[in-house]
Amino acid sequence: MNPALLSFGFSKARRSVFSARIALGFIVFAAVVSLDLSAQDPLPDTYYVAPDGDDRNPGTRERPWRTPEQAGRQAGPGDTVLFEPGVYREQLIPEKRGTADKPIVFRAAESRTARLETDPDIRNAGTRAPRLVLDGVSHIELEGFYIAYSGRDSWARINHSSYITIRDCRFEGGPGVSPETTGNPLAPDASFLVADSEQIRILDNDFARRTFGGDMLHVHGSRRLLFEGNSFSRALHTLMAIHLPSQTSDGIVIRGNVFHSGWSRNLENFGNHDVLVENNIFTNGYNGGRSASNVNAFTGSRNIIRFNRIVRNFGPSWVVLGTPDRPTDHLRFYHNVLYGNHGTGFVLESHRPDVRDAVFLNSIFAANDPWANRTQLAVSGGGPESVRVINNAFDVEDGDASSIVLYGEHALSLNETRNDAAEFRGVFLGNVEGPAGLRDPEQFDFSLRKTSPLRDAGAPLTKTGSAGSGTSLPVEDPFYFYDGYGIDGETGDLIAVGHPGNRAYVVAIDHDNRLLELDRALDWKEGAPVAFPWSGDGPDMGVWEHGENVRPRVRVLAGTVFPEPGEEIEFEAVVRGMTPPLTYEWRFGDDARARGQRVRHRFEPGYDYGVRVRVKDATGRSAIGTGYINAEPSRFGYALLHTTFDKEDRDWWVHWQFYRGRRGTGYASYEHLLDEETGKGAVRITPAGNGGPLPAFVYPRNWDAGEFPTVRMRYRIRPGTPVAVFVTPYPSSRHVTTDWDFRQDTRRFYLAGSPTEPRGDDTLVDDGKWHEITFDVGKIRTKYPGVRMLHGLHIGDLEVDGGTPVGPEHGFWLDSVYIGR
Repeated sequence: MNPALLSFGFSKARRSVFSARIALGFIVFAAVVSLDLSAQDPLPDTYYVAPDGDDRNPGTRERPWRTPEQAGRQAGPGDTVLFEPGVYREQLIPEKRGTADKPIVFRAAESRTARLETDPDIRNAGTRAPRLVLDGVSHIELEGFYIAYSGRDSWARINHSSYITIRDCRFEGGPGVSPETTGNPLAPDASFLVADSEQIRILDNDFARRTFGGDMLHVHGSRRLLFEGNSFSRALHTLMAIHLPSQTSDGIVIRGNVFHSGWSRNLENFGNHDVLVENNIFTNGYNGGRSASNVNAFTGSRNIIRFNRIVRNFGPSWVVLGTPDRPTDHLRFYHNVLYGNHGTGFVLESHRPDVRDAVFLNSIFAANDPWANRTQLAVSGGGPESVRVINNAFDVEDGDASSIVLYGEHALSLNETRNDAAEFRGVFLGNVEGPAGLRDPEQFDFSLRKTSPLRDAGAPLTKTGSAGSGTSLPVEDPFYFYDGYGIDGETGDLIAVGHPGNRAYVVAIDHDNRLLELDRALDWKEGAPVAFPWSGDGPDMGVWEHGENVRPRVRVLAGTVFPEPGEEIEFEAVVRGMTPPLTYEWRFGDDARARGQRVRHRFEPGYDYGVRVRVKDATGRSAIGTGYINAEPSRFGYALLHTTFDKEDRDWWVHWQFYRGRRGTGYASYEHLLDEETGKGAVRITPAGNGGPLPAFVYPRNWDAGEFPTVRMRYRIRPGTPVAVFVTPYPSSRHVTTDWDFRQDTRRFYLAGSPTEPRGDDTLVDDGKWHEITFDVGKIRTKYPGVRMLHGLHIGDLEVDGGTPVGPEHGFWLDSVYIGR
């Protein structure tokens, strides 16, 4: 302020008094302002972290902090912390809580260039520290980080926290830690843990563990979770496990993701409730080194599985069962496509008393079980109170249709399911058989051609229970529908009542009174159809509804799903049910992005990729489209499988199962023996404790006994050890046992046995020295003439076939195993 303005019209003395009063007033005002600000949170700010920073700095762009730890300590409500590109060895542990209107944001300044990973000098020290720890915090957002391989550490732990969003991150490597080795229940054998938390959003991330480990992601005792737009690959047991038994989880949405493990099963849910699984791709499931099966496993109450593509898994694709402590009831499986899975498309253990009210509706089962009987669906028994298979389509292409369905021990044609047999009366209703008219299933396009008989052939999900009007809609079956589960930002299903234009959103469900609460008033007649909006005379079957006036959906079209090395691929997003103008954001699973309805991209050979596109419309709504690209080299060649266990054989553990026999026969012990000087390796298999199984199993993909008839192995056996070598065909619906191993085939073709276990045409030498032996597995056709494709090679594992008991002194070694021409 200009002093001349203050002194105008005053004498010198008066000017002095006035100036003193003004000065005192400013001092008092400053003190009041200072006291007021000190009583509130600091104003929101933006801080910076850089690898060449210093934690003693103020965290500005010019003088950034150095460590994630400092960022976690200092960031408060409303703050944003930007991480410059580089490697950060410390943990990121936010210590303060954000609020709904002032979240704390941690973000990479450039997407996926800020790497959180363990110091390589301590990588093998077993620090067991997650790179990202969210304990007891809320309203935290993390975006754009690259959380890399971290030795014995894990990626992230979210525990007793709420309103957490993790978006656009890559999680790669890291074996995880088992609770048995740590004594810590919050350190399970998983790289990402969500425990006792709620309102968690995991969006648009890429998860890929390309090293040893168990499960990738565990959910424990949590609720109101959203997993959307992610890609998951490469875990040894399960990609996502929602099954820790001490406390159930509920209110979980798994939407618009690509599950493509390549090493294991893709998903497990044991006993959790209100889980919605929709619009995902499940592919490349494999019975690998520690997965015990490639099959997805599911139990729980009021779970919904819909609009998924379950495609090209190397064995049965899905199983639902129930146990006394984890019953299954009110399961709704509808509008899915199960195509080209190498085993039975779906297995339901409905004979169990803990499985009730499971319904299959409007789904397409096509080209599954190609190597055995083309069985599309297996249900193990029970009446309509246990299971109902209604208005599904079965397409066995050019195969034998005499065993489309396995009911108990009966392999049935679809026509036989229509017989009035008392044992399955009311179970199979209105199903159809014949060509499905899928547009291009070999390239993962499962939309229906214009000439498909499945257009307009779908049944409504349910009907109204009585005539009326208003916002409380009575329905015969409320278990098909989703109301948002109370997840922040989620809306319930958009449904049509009576005709496609009579629409409303479901905002709440009263299951006991069979009522859907709607967001607007409607009128309806008694018995009116209730379904998602449709365009023709009725809903379509399968995952895609034709026409424009439908629920929001995005279909990803790729020029090829199986590219040649370096081949550029064109993608297109076909959108229906959304209001233009539209925006498109593509993620290709390799950190690359693109925008636009049509885009092109090249993929690095050697891996497979989950492609996602997030489309937003003029109303602010978004929808996810998913695609899949497999750029792995062809597995066919001179050798189908060649395991040496040497140092350069980096993925032997992906294929070989040594750790246990069949369920109920116990576990074994095994040890990888590696000479660091020569790089030569072997595996020793011994019983655990005083006896038990001696398993060594491997399940090569696409094992054609005519094309790859030679098995050659170098082995060493302790004297007196009972060991045999055998191969198994692909499981057949006519040669099954009903057990936890999901209807394994009882047929075995023995190639050789040790002197205490003579089997097959050859003898294994048990003198404790190294030997080599070669087999011709094509001879299986002498016993089973119709067999062409083999399921697995087995060494040991005689407990379920009358084998000699194994003692603590027994054991054997494998040095190399070759399967090829």
